[in-house]
Amino acid sequence: MKKIIDMHGFVKDDKTGVIQNCNLTDLEMAKKAKKRILDEIKKTNELECRVDRLEELLTLMMEKEKTDE
Repeated sequence: MKKIIDMHGFVKDDKTGVIQNCNLTDLEMAKKAKKRILDEIKKTNELECRVDRLEELLTLMMEKEKTDE
């Protein structure tokens, strides 16, 4: 692997031509950012499911109210 000039922390694999970031601090920061994003997506999906369920319950309540009249 060769160091890339003017790109601190990056190396190029001679066989494959792949450029890799070998800076572990950057790697850890990227992993944490990805985890935060995935956690936010999960939280958003859970909230959407709860809102959908509330809408279903409200619809059922309104339908029941109509039949009770």
